[in-house]
Amino acid sequence: MVRERVFREDLYHRICTVEIPIPPLKERIEDIPLLINHYLTVSPKNRARKKISAEARGALAAMPWPGNVRQLFNVLDGMLCMADRPELTVEDIPQHLLHQSVSDRADDVESAPLGDFSDAMGRYERHWIERALREAHGNIVQASRLLNISRDALNYRMKRLGWGGERAMPTNKDSATLEDHGGLHVNQQTAPIVDPRVCERYPGPVLLLAGPGTGKTHQLAFRIKHLVETKGVQPEFITVITFTKEAAENMRRRISDEERKEVFIVAEKRPTRIMTMHSLGLEIIRASHEVLGLPADFEVATTSTLRRLLFSDAALIAGHGDAEATEADRVRQEGRTPQPGTAAHQIVLQYESILRANSTIDYDDQILLACQVLEKFPDIRNKYGSHAHHLLVDEYQDINSAQQAFIRLLSMNHAAGLFVVGDDDQASIAFVGGRQPTFDNSKSHFRASPKYAV
Repeated sequence: MVRERVFREDLYHRICTVEIPIPPLKERIEDIPLLINHYLTVSPKNRARKKISAEARGALAAMPWPGNVRQLFNVLDGMLCMADRPELTVEDIPQHLLHQSVSDRADDVESAPLGDFSDAMGRYERHWIERALREAHGNIVQASRLLNISRDALNYRMKRLGWGGERAMPTNKDSATLEDHGGLHVNQQTAPIVDPRVCERYPGPVLLLAGPGTGKTHQLAFRIKHLVETKGVQPEFITVITFTKEAAENMRRRISDEERKEVFIVAEKRPTRIMTMHSLGLEIIRASHEVLGLPADFEVATTSTLRRLLFSDAALIAGHGDAEATEADRVRQEGRTPQPGTAAHQIVLQYESILRANSTIDYDDQILLACQVLEKFPDIRNKYGSHAHHLLVDEYQDINSAQQAFIRLLSMNHAAGLFVVGDDDQASIAFVGGRQPTFDNSKSHFRASPKYAV
């Protein structure tokens, strides 16, 4: 279709995913150098744009990889984490992995010591996690930032390796000297600890800024408990928005764990609306699908591969190339509206046309379309706003402009109950469209309130 530069409407009869079996890495030896170069180019972990020497590339290609390409990428992740030079060399590959290489690989692939190699991979993963924890002084959040993986992913890996996850975090007993800095207690030896009184600030809006590992997310749990037990707020008037499904589940566990007396809430007082922003957006769209011209059984396209293909085809239809398609994709991920008449605007229109012709929305639409509904229909906005008299938002630094608008619409009639937490030093997660300028602009909304806490 692309080679002929012809748009085949019949190919879009329905959107589906085709499962293509991929051979194990040991059967793709000739692909390994290309895979290495590709990963170093696109990986968000390679922010320093490090290169790799030909010798190191050859050494990696000579290893008896027993699994798939993920094993290779895990090794590259560790090399990027631990290498201090602009170029990765053989010295950055752990010796116990190099010793697993098979000398005459072409003739003896099946006899490679796969069990030994997997054990070596486990030791290697443990090694670079240990290094990140040392550099972060044992702080899980800071270590996950160094490794560029989520906190939950790091805890999962640590537990898989036999560690205690969260228990590795330093406690307040490790504090040396504490200095008061306007709402924060800064621990000079480990990390700052947020003053628990912050959760009681009212009216808002309140923006709590603090560094990683300081207890910002825990403040949301404190806030919920304070609202329902001290202020007598009914749980149906509280909405809590997290950035991931794991974070939402973790919040539910916190407030239902009887061993955590400081945040435990009895079942009948616990808010039920603890969810991700996209889950809430999708709820609004499904309840209002008719006003958007969507059928009740519309689908949500979530795979990045399908998204790239559709943007490429949309660019082709609009008379543009892959570079313009990539830029249009980036603009949409950031929640921005492209300027009319630009290539990005033309491509986005075609992309959305393809989706709607197949009764489909994508990941970004869950926010963009929800904003359209809330803006155009005050009765619907009031309905969902009634459940957000107290709107609590986690990881506010990661929002894009569309998500910021979504929060403003939900809290339009109840700004006094808006309570968000974020880390302005970490507002740079590109893969979700978070941008520092968006966060900086949003802070002006809170500076109008005396309850702006840093």
